[in-house]
Amino acid sequence: MEQKTVEVLGESAEPRDLKSDFHRRVWERFRHRCSNCGFEERLRIRLVVPESAGGQEVESNAVLLCRACEMALDSTSKRKDSDARVVCFMLSRVLHQGIVEALGTRNGYNSFTALARGLVEHFVQDPERYDDLGNYQDDRSSDDRVKVNVWIGRSTYSRFKSEAALQNRTVTDLIVSLLMLYQAEALPRLREK
Repeated sequence: MEQKTVEVLGESAEPRDLKSDFHRRVWERFRHRCSNCGFEERLRIRLVVPESAGGQEVESNAVLLCRACEMALDSTSKRKDSDARVVCFMLSRVLHQGIVEALGTRNGYNSFTALARGLVEHFVQDPERYDDLGNYQDDRSSDDRVKVNVWIGRSTYSRFKSEAALQNRTVTDLIVSLLMLYQAEALPRLREK
């Protein structure tokens, strides 16, 4: 059964301004970051199962979302016929720019999101082929980061999420590792042609 986030419970620029222990616990649980992408600004608490559907104000039923992830989530809930799920993640601007500059040049991808989606689809077809992804880690110390939203089919996302869990990684970390592998291995070959 699909669970949808519908109701807004509260919003605050600072966790100290939160109205209840529930709000404070949710902020602490997610370490003052978006539970989807890790962004630290313009956050809002949302219920996974809304109160109107029997959901309760308990930590296990709440997520902390930034504005962009909340908008992406709202757009998916309005697209009832859609089989897609949005994944939001942050990566270094240098990695993003390097890949964007190569788009449309013999690689078959015309957009960054199409490339990310394609890499995820390749990965779920043969995860063992990517057993070295642990070697590709994004430098999270950089403050110069870009936020990316990628639509992925729900069944593909489900398989990808399961593989990420088997590797003790998050979905977003695994996507960034795939992009880094692409930058390191595929882009130099494309530039040679």
